[in-house]
Amino acid sequence: MEKEEVSKRINQILSKFDNGVELYQTNAVFANCVEGLLRGGDVYKMLEQVVLMNTDVQNKYLELIKSGKIRQEIIVSKERFEELTKKQK
Repeated sequence: MEKEEVSKRINQILSKFDNGVELYQTNAVFANCVEGLLRGGDVYKMLEQVVLMNTDVQNKYLELIKSGKIRQEIIVSKERFEELTKKQK
């Protein structure tokens, strides 16, 4: 396939998305999916892979949160902070 034809087909795919060009330029997963479609990839298999990747990321975040390795901060008002520090004295 010639360079012009590839570019034309990529633009056809990108035009189907509200933000296709920006996503293609800034998101590696999206760009890989577009290039997969360009090569005749199965859209359902790609969608399945994206869903599985998302599930994996969610599970890793959940593990991280449950492990307590994330520093948790409690934000209090100045008045509440003063009240808490007075109780400690």
